[in-house]
Amino acid sequence: MNVQTPTSSPDAAATEKNARAIAEAAFSPVRFALFLIAIVIAKFPRVVLGQETFFHRDYGLFTYPIAHYVRECFWRGEIPLWNPFNNFGIPLLAQWNTSVLYPPTLFFLILPLPWSLAVFNLGHLVFAGLGMYFLARRWTGSQIAASFAGTVFAFNGLSLHMLMWISNLACWAWMPWVILFVEQAWNWNADESLKSGDNVSRNFIHPLSSILYSRFPFLHPCSARRAVLLAAVAGAMQMLAGAPELILLTWLFLAAMWLGRMLRENVSRKRLFWRTTAICALVAGFSAAQLLPFMQLLAHSPRDTGFGDSKWAMPGWGWANFFVPLFHCSPSILGIYSQDEQQWTSSYYMGIGALALAALALGRKNHSRARWLAVAAVIGVVLSMGNNTPVYACIRRVFPFIGMMRYPIKIEVLTTFALPLLAAYGLNANKDEAGPHKQKLARPFFTVGIIFAIVIAGILVYANKFPAPKESWAVTLASGLSRALFLALILAGAWMVLRAHSVRTVTLAAAMILLLVTVDAFTHTADQNPTLPNVIYGPLGNPQLAPVRLGESRAAVNPKLNAFLSFAATPNAFNYYLGERSALFLDCNLIDRIPTVSGFFSVDLKSSAEVSAIWNDPSLTFPKPLEDFLAISRISSEDSSFTWTNRSNFMPFVTGGQKPVFAGDAETLRALASTAFTPSTIVYLPTESRGSINAGQGAVAIQMKKFEAEQVDFETQSTGPAMIVIAQAFYEPWHAYVDGKRVPLWKANGAFQSLQVPAGKHEVRVVYQDRAFRTGTAISIATLLLTGLCWVRTSRREKG
Repeated sequence: MNVQTPTSSPDAAATEKNARAIAEAAFSPVRFALFLIAIVIAKFPRVVLGQETFFHRDYGLFTYPIAHYVRECFWRGEIPLWNPFNNFGIPLLAQWNTSVLYPPTLFFLILPLPWSLAVFNLGHLVFAGLGMYFLARRWTGSQIAASFAGTVFAFNGLSLHMLMWISNLACWAWMPWVILFVEQAWNWNADESLKSGDNVSRNFIHPLSSILYSRFPFLHPCSARRAVLLAAVAGAMQMLAGAPELILLTWLFLAAMWLGRMLRENVSRKRLFWRTTAICALVAGFSAAQLLPFMQLLAHSPRDTGFGDSKWAMPGWGWANFFVPLFHCSPSILGIYSQDEQQWTSSYYMGIGALALAALALGRKNHSRARWLAVAAVIGVVLSMGNNTPVYACIRRVFPFIGMMRYPIKIEVLTTFALPLLAAYGLNANKDEAGPHKQKLARPFFTVGIIFAIVIAGILVYANKFPAPKESWAVTLASGLSRALFLALILAGAWMVLRAHSVRTVTLAAAMILLLVTVDAFTHTADQNPTLPNVIYGPLGNPQLAPVRLGESRAAVNPKLNAFLSFAATPNAFNYYLGERSALFLDCNLIDRIPTVSGFFSVDLKSSAEVSAIWNDPSLTFPKPLEDFLAISRISSEDSSFTWTNRSNFMPFVTGGQKPVFAGDAETLRALASTAFTPSTIVYLPTESRGSINAGQGAVAIQMKKFEAEQVDFETQSTGPAMIVIAQAFYEPWHAYVDGKRVPLWKANGAFQSLQVPAGKHEVRVVYQDRAFRTGTAISIATLLLTGLCWVRTSRREKG
């Protein structure tokens, strides 16, 4: 007797699809946004409530001090173009990663610090998750898969580490939004009506558009022109956030998408070309106020094609950390684990569940985009290994500009972006199949689970036999076994999402895997973002440093203490950061507005960096004459961040009457490093100034009137032509005026400012006039006005 296998009826299949659709509706954008907000509050309750704040690494040494300084400038009505408190003076806005022109920074500029800055960064985690949600929903058509992708993108090792930065976190958060809106502009058909079933508001922002566009209908991208403008605004927002490497990766990703579309036969290549050109032109126009000063600074910096080399690359075994996050990692004294080979990020773990679902996506048929995302993810890993593979070196030979990037590990952001989308395809696999076909779904889940378990076991065996110098086998074992458990639970939940027939089961299974992914992210390593009470950023109140004021003198961190602080710490986090602040380590001095001769910035002035190299070498004895010239009145001890030694022989910021000595850069640097240097009697000038200088050595009376961030005013009195030397970094935007008439400003002593004044009594003004910023601002304003006019005219045509 033949027994036939029962099959599902068409009605059963329809019922199952309807159950899936109902379950999908439970994961709407609004609910997903509330989920992300709830997770952030649950993870960082004391930060959200304003009781504690972040401090670790760059957050306390760079991000908060810069935000504090920019906020003070904001309330004084100043644009922080120049920072006079670090590195003998250095451009601030032009750094780009200071995010001075990034519009959302108004949040922490207006609201009180430190609470507002911490919440500002946490808000970008939510914003990042929403952007990935909308992009994944557009690509997969599933809100459950989109929620999974958004959760993985919002909460992973790299995203949580990025909480210490504004620029990197903001650029990374805008990445899915930029790709989403640019693709929308590419696809937009101007002939479509708003009622079209393929409308953008229906496809990926319908729940939000019903609220947003009903109140602000002029924002709706109901034409190709508006779609292009929205894409340009998103691109400009990321551009102004200020992480060049992440911005480059975003547009390289888009370039690959663009090229793929151009090769298709059913695409209007002309329309695609001009829309892309328009978007790029508008982004450049909107961002010109930031880009032009940055390009000017870059031209005067030490960054060249050999700057980055391959420092802080992912080690060759770094791929194993995607499976066992603490493999070959060691803890700092505060208990935060990281790879010894690179310190840019403490983790780039994406979640074992996301990795497994990404592997499942590769088995789908007729999904070229999934395969393309897999290629992007692999490229991100390979290139982030730098010279640990031959690929990076080969690419650098073809594209030398890559050498200007500081750390290859940053390319891993490409993997961080691609994997959540790839996992969304894996979670969405075969969702429309019903009946006996679904019985086959268990096989790939089981296969991937077994393969991943074998890989984890292999990594653990290797760690046991060949541990890293400071690696703990017990910690690595716990890391691997716990991830194996998460792997099993998340795969089981994903299988239930695809296999279950009831709305309740699908909804609960989907919610379960979102929570599992979140817990996986927060438990894969020790807390990456320790916090301290807000009082840690209060006034330092050190009486030893009270006399150190801008325009009068500087403080200096002893080079040996500076080298010690780069690696030293204490288990007591409060004392750890208090010691760094008391030592004015890196940019901590900005919190109390204490001028120092050091600082930490991504792009330095080349001439200043050369002089700083003399000072920062702990193996050398810093020459006292150069200390005098730099107006150093306080210097820390070699072994204590709380002890400062007074110096009485320091010179004023502005001096005069030195004899000109014309010399090349190398000769000048040698002279500065010598104990025979006498800055009170001689000044080294570039050889090209010889024909313009006729001053000799003589007495000059100088009366200071004003010494501010971007303006120095004083009065001189001399019996003959005399040189005036200002112990502030030389940079092209600085201009000198004598009695209102502009005079040449020369580079003095290798990196500082000098000018010649005639005999007699004169009013001198040295002012920072950044023409690159002014030109860029004019371009940005003109672009804004033109696009605003275009938007309004488009609205009137549509109404007409």
